[in-house]
Amino acid sequence: MKTRFSLFILGLFIVFTGSAQDNCAVVTGVDFVSTGTSNQYYIDVHYTSPQNQRALGVEVFCGTTSLGTECIDGIVQNASETIKRLALIANCTTNLKVVITRYKSEHCGTGAICGTGTFTPGSLPVTFEKITAIKGDNQIRINWKTASENNSKEFVVEGSRDNVNWTVIGKLDSKAVDGTSSEPLDYSLSIGLPVAMAALGMGGVFLLTLVRSRWARALALVVIVLAAGACLKDGQAVDVEKGAVGYVRIAQYDKDSNTPHYSKVIKVVND
Repeated sequence: MKTRFSLFILGLFIVFTGSAQDNCAVVTGVDFVSTGTSNQYYIDVHYTSPQNQRALGVEVFCGTTSLGTECIDGIVQNASETIKRLALIANCTTNLKVVITRYKSEHCGTGAICGTGTFTPGSLPVTFEKITAIKGDNQIRINWKTASENNSKEFVVEGSRDNVNWTVIGKLDSKAVDGTSSEPLDYSLSIGLPVAMAALGMGGVFLLTLVRSRWARALALVVIVLAAGACLKDGQAVDVEKGAVGYVRIAQYDKDSNTPHYSKVIKVVND
């Protein structure tokens, strides 16, 4: 019975402290650059990578016809944005698109796949402008601006200690009316320890001192953890271990897809 109860508590601990991890390269954008000849385009793929030995499989389509495939392999770890121009020159009059598959391996077609995204000229739902992440006054202030938004639903802020393992630390809904705006929009999110959670923590500690049974204490601890988790709501500050977040990126989700479009990775700086 003791073993089962311990495993139950351990399971709850993992659930509440576990973080989302995606160790594949992250595509931050695709540019379609005119060659100067009508309907011909160079294709530039923008990406970052939290790990060495990663790959991106790229296939270019004109409508439903494949124009060719390329593999960006052997990608090295780099928090700064890298731009790779494909050797393929796309010749297409309409419905040009690029499909990119992110591999958790050095070569395309091997290893696990983190996801697949489709890009078309002007298809990015959000154009990010300046992004800043500043640490001071016991919080991290993250500010960003979008130049335009199309069918945008929300922004999910992710934080990382090492630019490898990422955890969701905040979320804001799009300010664009019906998700679409051609005007710049400003966003700001402060991430720290909410007063409500601090009070809850102190109250929980006091409660534990009054309980003598170790089983009752364990149950009270579970209740405290569940209640603390319930305090995390959209647009509010989120509990972040002081000094634990060294990097920040923003994942944008549109209304019709669960595939995120990432900003570039930003290093947190001191105020």
